[in-house]
Amino acid sequence: MAAHFLSTHAAAIIPLVSWLGLLWVPAGMALISVWIVSSVFSATVGLLFFEAMRGHPVWSVFRLW
Repeated sequence: MAAHFLSTHAAAIIPLVSWLGLLWVPAGMALISVWIVSSVFSATVGLLFFEAMRGHPVWSVFRLW
């Protein structure tokens, strides 16, 4: 559920980051920022989904040790 919530919001946030990036910084830097934001969202959604498939609650992600 948390992975779905975050990925749904990423569908709106990533285009917003690209649009704001093109307004404020050069195109190359905007592209890098979109790649970084997309990578962070993908890694976070993947981790949350993996933990959900293992049956762990959301807060167990923060106790990885």
